[in-house]
Amino acid sequence: MTFSDIRLVATDMDGTLLNSKHEIHESFFPVFRKLKDHGIIFVAASGRQYFNLAKTLDAVKDEVIFAAENGSYVVFRDEEIHIQAIDPEITRELIVISKENKKHLSDHLREKEGLCRE
Repeated sequence: MTFSDIRLVATDMDGTLLNSKHEIHESFFPVFRKLKDHGIIFVAASGRQYFNLAKTLDAVKDEVIFAAENGSYVVFRDEEIHIQAIDPEITRELIVISKENKKHLSDHLREKEGLCRE
């Protein structure tokens, strides 16, 4: 297999690309450059939120596709490519039901600047 056979590389972040301290090893960036030089797309995939991933890969964030929130939110160069979200009305109903039953339900609503919580 050669670089010309590869079109895209996707990797999980925690425990794969990141070490136990949630840091990227310095050897990543030369490898990343080599991938880019060969026209290979790099995807950072994680259950984490996009803003956390973008901060972690800030040095190359405009060259990375982010598949965040277990793939439900995909972003490239701050453009939302894919969003798979729960309907806000269903979320509101769940919150009302949980309050009526004295159960705690955490709702995370994505906004451009981060997350807000109910």
